[in-house]
Amino acid sequence: MKKVTLMAILLSLALVACGEKKVEEVKDAATQTVEQVKETATEATAEVKETAEKAVEETKDAAAAAVEEVKDAVAQALKFKTADGVEYGLDVDGDHAVLKTADGKEYHLKADVSASGSRFADENGNEIHFKDGSGIAKIEGKEFNLDLVK
Repeated sequence: MKKVTLMAILLSLALVACGEKKVEEVKDAATQTVEQVKETATEATAEVKETAEKAVEETKDAAAAAVEEVKDAVAQALKFKTADGVEYGLDVDGDHAVLKTADGKEYHLKADVSASGSRFADENGNEIHFKDGSGIAKIEGKEFNLDLVK
């Protein structure tokens, strides 16, 4: 009976030792899995950050290009023509404007008082005053009517 009891105790100890070994194996496997998940998450976060930064830069570039297109469109929209077909361009930037003649002369004008519409003038008496697609210009003492070219 002592032998059987002793064998039972030894068998129990062997089973406990095997169980502890299995627990350690499971613990090691779980630790490895957690480390792999951390590494994968770190890599994924870096990829998402890089993609987001690229998207932001592309959006900034697209917005800057769109602003330039709008500026160009506005500059093209402000072309005037006299009754005899002479064209004038007007580039407006806030309170400043450049009136360009067909022969390449430029007159730098500043926003000036107007009862209605927009008026730009310089200290030499050159000016343009327009509203609703038509206007009056006075360049080097000569006054003439203008119509907006569409």
